[in-house]
Amino acid sequence: DLFAELPSLVTLILSGNKIQTVASGAFESLRKLHTLRLEDNNLGNVPTAALVPLAAGLRSLHLGKNLIETLEDGAFRHLARLRLLALNDNAIDRVDPLAFDSLVSLDALDLSFNRLDGPIEAFTTVSPLTHLDLSGNMWRQLPANFLSGLPRLQTLNVSYMEYLRSVDPAVFHMKRPAITNGSVVTISTSPKVLPIVNLVMTNNALWNHLPTGLFHGLDAHLVRLDLSGNAFETLEMGGHHSDWPHL
Repeated sequence: DLFAELPSLVTLILSGNKIQTVASGAFESLRKLHTLRLEDNNLGNVPTAALVPLAAGLRSLHLGKNLIETLEDGAFRHLARLRLLALNDNAIDRVDPLAFDSLVSLDALDLSFNRLDGPIEAFTTVSPLTHLDLSGNMWRQLPANFLSGLPRLQTLNVSYMEYLRSVDPAVFHMKRPAITNGSVVTISTSPKVLPIVNLVMTNNALWNHLPTGLFHGLDAHLVRLDLSGNAFETLEMGGHHSDWPHL
């Protein structure tokens, strides 16, 4: 145990080294650690086993600017008190469905500047999340109900997506279950909308059309909207303008 003589340590910063692996017992004595910074290293995987002893106290985990490609099921197991998880600037192109399964207190998640381009089923396991950054990924289209599993989301950043061409008008809608003939089905009528307060959608170089109805229903919460640096050539008149009374 490298830190056996520091049992009261609250913050540990190991950023900017060349760390490739972390031994399973490296943090065994750091039961009071609240913040661990491992960004800007050469980690190829989440050091899951090494994080287990930190379960009781860890609140903030920074793993940005590493070489992580996959978030496997159980990658953050036991970290039930973690509130901030930064995974920005890696090479993540796969998130397994149960990758975030234990993160029942997670408030902020940064997945910016990775290689994500498809649906992320794992979002359904982090329903407490209020802040999400997906900037700089590889989506070509943001589909309807894309963030349906995040009913408390307040701040969303979907900027700097160089391949993004279209956004479905129902992207901020949540799926609503209904009972029909004894079976559960999904309906889209009168959809519930995410309670977004701050929405940032900037510098998406190929996104040239703002679809009518995109902001429908967001008026109850939205107070800040940033659409700078996109490729819009015109703002067509549509019903969505009346949905912004709080802006």
